[in-house]
Amino acid sequence: MNNKETLTTQKVINFSGIMLVVASIISKFLGAIYRIPLTNILGAEGIGMYQLVFPIYALMLTLSSSGIPTSISRLVAERSALKDGEGINGIVKTSAILLTLLGVFFMLVMILISAPLAKLQDNESLAITYIALAPAVLIVAGSAVFKGYFQGVINLAPTAVTQLVEQVVKMAVGLILASYLMRYGIIYAVTGAVLGVTTAELVSFIVMLAVYIKQKKAKTQIHLDTFKEYSEEILRVSLPIALSGIIFPFMQVIDSVLIVNILQYTGIDANRATALYGLLTGPVNTLVNMPIVVTLALCVMIVPAISASRIKRDSSVVKSKCLTSIKLSYIVGVPAFFGMFILADVIMNVLYPTLSAKDLTIGAGLLRVSSVSVVLLAEVEIYTSLLEALDKTRVAMVSLVISSFVKVIFSLLFIRYFSIVGASLASILTYLVIVVIDSLYLRKYMNKSESLFRAVTKILLSGLFMAGIVFFPAYFIENKYVSLIVSIVVGVAIYMAFMIVLKVMDEDELKSLPFGKLLVYFGRKVRFWERDNDKDNRTRNS
Repeated sequence: MNNKETLTTQKVINFSGIMLVVASIISKFLGAIYRIPLTNILGAEGIGMYQLVFPIYALMLTLSSSGIPTSISRLVAERSALKDGEGINGIVKTSAILLTLLGVFFMLVMILISAPLAKLQDNESLAITYIALAPAVLIVAGSAVFKGYFQGVINLAPTAVTQLVEQVVKMAVGLILASYLMRYGIIYAVTGAVLGVTTAELVSFIVMLAVYIKQKKAKTQIHLDTFKEYSEEILRVSLPIALSGIIFPFMQVIDSVLIVNILQYTGIDANRATALYGLLTGPVNTLVNMPIVVTLALCVMIVPAISASRIKRDSSVVKSKCLTSIKLSYIVGVPAFFGMFILADVIMNVLYPTLSAKDLTIGAGLLRVSSVSVVLLAEVEIYTSLLEALDKTRVAMVSLVISSFVKVIFSLLFIRYFSIVGASLASILTYLVIVVIDSLYLRKYMNKSESLFRAVTKILLSGLFMAGIVFFPAYFIENKYVSLIVSIVVGVAIYMAFMIVLKVMDEDELKSLPFGKLLVYFGRKVRFWERDNDKDNRTRNS
């Protein structure tokens, strides 16, 4: 590839990256906003019932489609680098057949296990919500084909658009149905909210399909022999990814059964145990996961970009992208951790005013403890994506399997003695185990480990300075809304200023990012002393 093609590709990646990051942030923001009125409509117990349904749904999604979208993006990116248009079409069509079959099967499985699973969760009325959500398993499997293709050709705009469409439809349908059906009882309101998810996935699929049909004109015939060949290739790549991807949803399913039952074992009644589970997995985890959206958008860009570089044996590009990705995960995670830790009480009071004073206090404590997970979870997402892009998915799978045993053991121990806070502590240890194992393996790809250590140190210093300054508006401004807004604005400004002054990322790394040239220009303006040094050097040389 010549320099002109490289620059053009980089511009496409940057533009798509900007769209996906912006759309992901807006989408995640809408998702968090959605939880506020939904929590206020359903209450702590209702949101707990709502959250109990999604671990098994996530598991069905993983079993039906996990790994295949990533494998599609990898295989399409590799064939795109080799300009193999027929191979790209073959991969997409074969994936569509495989995912349709898997989607139908696991949709039926979810319907069949709905009643016994609801009984196991000590809430038999939940069976109807599983049935209402089951069609979404098939729909998401269909959407996964198109998402994988668009990510592989580094066109992230359709993914960005459908994220927004999905959130808007889910909010509108979910809130309307939940509010209307609440008069008939909590379970009907929860089912209405769940139907909002199914409807949103259907609309998202239709939009994605329309965009694909409009853009894709080439045709490839799939015969039995070619179907078998492509299937073997897709499954070879996707199975390790799927096996590693199944661990997290499986752990969430275990949590949905384990946490509520352990809490009841300690003497808490079933309704209160469900409410505590709802506080952790609803408001708290939603807030913790918000900053990760930027990391997830980065993950979507990493896999095809590094896979294409790997297939060309361009080791220097692979190493630089790995290093930059890890830096960015810290840049996102560290300020989010400090901000949530300091502002936990203010955030909970502003966002969830209808919760009782007791639940707000518990929620703030959970958010403060869980904020540690933000940094670790950002690292987990990045490391897992790097391993998948480098075709080392088995390493990610091993670390996830080990961490799942850690999660179960420490959940059993901590929840018994620390109540619902113990579940947060168990999650922190789980993420830490994954990060340690993955980082030890990836060290050989980090030939600039000293540079990474210095960058992380600078990021932590920037976060500490930000935290020290944000503390004052957070606790000395009486109006909680003004306090939150001022704290966020001041915190972001201080953090970015320190990041620029300390020069956490060099100019080459900044240029590879969305708005790279603007970031470089702004950095040079802020670090005025470097300009003076450059002038002095030019004067001496002349």
